[in-house]
Amino acid sequence: MARDAAVLFQCPRYAECAEVLAQLLLKKEGDPKVLHNMAIAESFLDGCPEPKRLLEILGNVKCH
Repeated sequence: MARDAAVLFQCPRYAECAEVLAQLLLKKEGDPKVLHNMAIAESFLDGCPEPKRLLEILGNVKCH
C-alpha cells in the first residue's frame, strides 16, 4: 500500500494518495511515517496554502 501511495503522489494524484494512506493508517495506527506522508499529501491536495501549518503538523508527528 505504501508503494501505491508513493506512485499516486508522484503522478500527482494527491486525493487518491491520501485515500490509500488513510487505509494504511487503519492498519498501522499512529505510524509516524504514514502520518507524515498523509500530512504532505493533504497539503499538496489543498495547494499548499499554509506551509507554516504543515511544518507544525510535521513537528507534532511523534517517532517511536
